[in-house]
Amino acid sequence: MEFTLSLLINQRGCESVGKKRKKIIIFAGGILFLAAIICAVLFSINRKEEYRTIQIYKIEGSAAVDRDGVGSIDAYDGMMMQSGDTVCTDKESCLYFKMDEDKFALLEPESTVRMEASGTSTDSRTTFYLESGALVSRLDSKLSPKSVYDVNTPNSTMAVRGTIFRIEVTYDENGVSYTNVYVFDGTVECRLIFADGSVDEEAKQVQKGMVIRIRGDNTTSEYIVDNGTVDYGQLPAEVLRFLIAAIEEGNELPVSKEELEAVIAEKSEAAIAEIEKDPHEHSGGTATCISPAVCTSDDCGQTYGEKDAANHTGGTEIRDKTEATCAESGYTGDTYCLGCGEMIQAGSATEKDASNHVGGTEIRNRVAADCSRSGYTGDTYCRGCGEKLQAGSATQKDSSNHVGGTEIRNRIAADCSRAGYTGDTYCRGCGEKLRAGSATQKDSSNHVGGTEIRNRIAADCSRAGYTGDTYCRGCGEKLRVGSAIKKNTSNHTGGTTLRDSVEATCASAGYTGDTYCLGCGKKLQVGKAIKKNMSNHAGGTEVRDSVEATCASAGYTGDTYCLGCGKMIQTGSATEKDATNHVGGTEIRNSVAADCSTAGYTGDTYCLGCGEMIQAGSATEKDASNHVGGTEICNSFSAGCCSAGYTGDVFCRGCNTMIEQGRIIAATGNHPAAVCGAPGHHAHDGRIHAVANCGILGHCILDGNKHELAGCGMHCILDKGEHVHAECSVAGHFKCDGNKHAIPGCGEEKHCVSDGRDHNHASCNNQEHYNCDELDHSSASCGVEGHFNCDDRPHGENCNNPSDSNNPDAAK
Repeated sequence: MEFTLSLLINQRGCESVGKKRKKIIIFAGGILFLAAIICAVLFSINRKEEYRTIQIYKIEGSAAVDRDGVGSIDAYDGMMMQSGDTVCTDKESCLYFKMDEDKFALLEPESTVRMEASGTSTDSRTTFYLESGALVSRLDSKLSPKSVYDVNTPNSTMAVRGTIFRIEVTYDENGVSYTNVYVFDGTVECRLIFADGSVDEEAKQVQKGMVIRIRGDNTTSEYIVDNGTVDYGQLPAEVLRFLIAAIEEGNELPVSKEELEAVIAEKSEAAIAEIEKDPHEHSGGTATCISPAVCTSDDCGQTYGEKDAANHTGGTEIRDKTEATCAESGYTGDTYCLGCGEMIQAGSATEKDASNHVGGTEIRNRVAADCSRSGYTGDTYCRGCGEKLQAGSATQKDSSNHVGGTEIRNRIAADCSRAGYTGDTYCRGCGEKLRAGSATQKDSSNHVGGTEIRNRIAADCSRAGYTGDTYCRGCGEKLRVGSAIKKNTSNHTGGTTLRDSVEATCASAGYTGDTYCLGCGKKLQVGKAIKKNMSNHAGGTEVRDSVEATCASAGYTGDTYCLGCGKMIQTGSATEKDATNHVGGTEIRNSVAADCSTAGYTGDTYCLGCGEMIQAGSATEKDASNHVGGTEICNSFSAGCCSAGYTGDVFCRGCNTMIEQGRIIAATGNHPAAVCGAPGHHAHDGRIHAVANCGILGHCILDGNKHELAGCGMHCILDKGEHVHAECSVAGHFKCDGNKHAIPGCGEEKHCVSDGRDHNHASCNNQEHYNCDELDHSSASCGVEGHFNCDDRPHGENCNNPSDSNNPDAAK
């Protein structure tokens, strides 16, 4: 329930109510005892939820309270305030308010403030009207959505929801008002109040640690300091102590407790040098329940000593008085002091008053006599206790009382076309016909359906009019001829239009525009000038000083400025780092190049701004073209005078893969000539030459292919590899595939490896196996038929016959 602080209850008042309840319980007895307990509990709960308190909990020096209907009262510690009270502090005096246990205010010396308060402790509305001086406010709890806490000055109004701030009002010699707003914690919403009493629609948000200054005169109000910084050294000592108390209660301010204490110490050192103790002894005066005595010695006028709780001033009043009735006992009421609000004397219960019928009496069971039945006057009862005070009596039928009154039936109204009938009168209650009606003549003036105006023309600013002819709706007769109407210069047909209007903006004044008639074009009303509209920022807005957030640093949304007047409309705010906005480019780390023997790794991508890994790399397959570890030449051998050489193949040391194939080197040709019939082979021109018989000579084929050459004494294999040859009768090594092979004498078994496989061969005079084409071949001794497969063709004639057509080495 909402209320205005005209009645306040304090702790002592609650205790007094409890004492009164105990006395009622003693007098009431059994049932009333239980009822009184329930009422007391409900009363206590309702009081707790309904009432809020604003109290002066400490005064340093002296102050006065001006209260409606009472006048001026000396303020005192613990004094309960009422809505509408005006409080004034003396020079070098200050006063502290406590509101609803979580709001505090300091009224500084030589200050005047009026307060208005209503609501409950959970739905409070508090407004301070600061006329002069300074007021510091501290709200420890954030206000509920429906609660209000405002401070008004002659040129501005400040609204908060939970903060610590100071408002100071001063005047110059010309009466111009100045308001300083200091914000120590939270945010204060400030609006200008103009000379005509209107309030600026645009609110300024004053942030923590900032100061603004407002100037107001009889023409306008304006900000003259915008977002200054609080200088704690310029604040009074009592304000600094108030802020220290706020810090000790857990509030976070832009300044530390130690810094504030240091400022107070500097102020105290300067003040102590000027203070001299007054040896004067106070005397005289009378202490009361609300204030100490005032010294009358030597025109001192200072208060001294303690209050006198027994000397109640300002008169008394009776509260909670209850009148005894026929239904309930009463209560004489408690006597309270109007000065200090203390209960002086408790009241007492009174017995029921059987003669006091609360709410008067009422008639019950009344029955009205009518044309059809008798009646009853009714019984008299008390409304308060329900007691029957007097019985009623019966009444006879009333033939003149036709229940429900009378009604006219069969009425026919005469009009301009027919006669009528007045109708018969009947009783609604009994239905009896009380009186017959009579016929009436036609009524030429009664045009059925009324009349209507035809041919009406409205006169306006451009033409004359006509009132119109009057016709009967029933018979259609023209009853009255109309008349002409002069032009009506005030009737502007088609309405009006506004011309030459100019919208007021933050940069220029406006004009309401002139009013013209759309019918005749006449100017009906001249417009008027409009003062600048500071809330209408013409030309749009722009954001300045914005900073983009990156992965390495926070950003700033930028301040919003009006393009018309250049004024900053809204302050921007800091933004958090943007982990997705990587500046300064990127680099690849931990990459590994794939080569012919190992897989690689593409590397991880890192931001150069914040050092964060943006993307992990991936494994790559081996790169057969990237040969690491260098190369080596294999299978090379030099050319001889009659035999070709080979440059050798290039192999990778890492993967043992042949990178480049070698080429054949032609024979040098530097050899002794030999006749064709003598042993030897000649190859000078890249052609094949077959020489000598099979038992002695061999075959030489210098054509880049693999060949086995035999005489019986040795094997030659020109297969692009490096080979060591030894006579067949001695142990030797053959290296056709990079391996070593031991060969016994010609008459025993030996191993030949030309294709990576092992082969057993008998002596040259017996069967042997040759595998140059991955096939086995059985040959007889050299003097008999044998098989030689060096060119993928079979040969089956005597080896000693070089003219055999099947001999690949036969002369062509």
